[in-house]
Amino acid sequence: MKKRFLFRLCTSLVSLLLISFTSFGHDVHGIALMDYARKHPLKIYTVTVSQKKEGIPITETDQTNNFALGNKILPLSDKGLKDIRGISKLIVEYNGQETPITEVPDLQIFLNRNEISEIPKELSQLDNVIFIYFNENRFKEVAPHIAGMESLLGMYFSGNDISTVPTEIFGMKQLKKLEFANNRIEQLPEELGNLTKLYHLKFCGNKLRTLPESMGNLTSLRVVDFSDNYLTYVPESFADVFIFYVLRPNGNKDLATLPTGPGFAAMPARIEIQGTAIDPSKLPPEIRERTEADDPRYENGVKTYRIERTSSGGIIKTRL
Repeated sequence: MKKRFLFRLCTSLVSLLLISFTSFGHDVHGIALMDYARKHPLKIYTVTVSQKKEGIPITETDQTNNFALGNKILPLSDKGLKDIRGISKLIVEYNGQETPITEVPDLQIFLNRNEISEIPKELSQLDNVIFIYFNENRFKEVAPHIAGMESLLGMYFSGNDISTVPTEIFGMKQLKKLEFANNRIEQLPEELGNLTKLYHLKFCGNKLRTLPESMGNLTSLRVVDFSDNYLTYVPESFADVFIFYVLRPNGNKDLATLPTGPGFAAMPARIEIQGTAIDPSKLPPEIRERTEADDPRYENGVKTYRIERTSSGGIIKTRL
């Protein structure tokens, strides 16, 4: 009797362990988007306060600096998603009605911190999406058909395992923000210079050793971050660019100097040089001054101003 009881007890424990193991495995390997949508109806939220997440259930680490009044938000970060096939066929709740996702204007889709490794071709059908976020997923490469997203203003692929950026992306001349921080990228092509509307460029934490000469074409830049790479020089042409807010070459330990030019000399941007081999005393006074300056957008540690350049080359600070 006792042996039979112990046998049944052991059998029950084994069954519980198998169930737990299976459930754990399911969480690790993720869930397909279409399966998730069947269990969790997807709702579109509208931005009511610029750069604020008021009433929008994004995660604490999802950024809001691209939120403009009236933009639509689909929050799908931290959902354990592994496969987003079917995304162009989603039916979402928008303005209280079931609506095809393709009919939602000015849409931003957050897909950060999932298990996604591939971009389906159908993503290019979402010509209503203006920002898409794929930070901290499992990408080793980015499919070139993402360039078919004709209305896309910004893409985010930081914290993946990407070694190259497809050339097709550098043909997306409407792009304003491009972020591939903390990957394994070793080189950027000359085609980067095609993105003349770009004002946010972030490739920190990669394996870059050089920058293309075409950087001098990027005349709309506000934030540039190439920190923690392996750069040994910055192209002379880049010094012609007037950067508004901040330039970060810091953490490139073999970078010994910065180029001089009319853009760097006149720009209000702070230049961060910590962790480089740059000797500030050997920089021209106007460049050295930028290495000691504060970010012009901030006052007492709080973002307070918008910086604009006049047609005559002057600077206007407007309080937010």
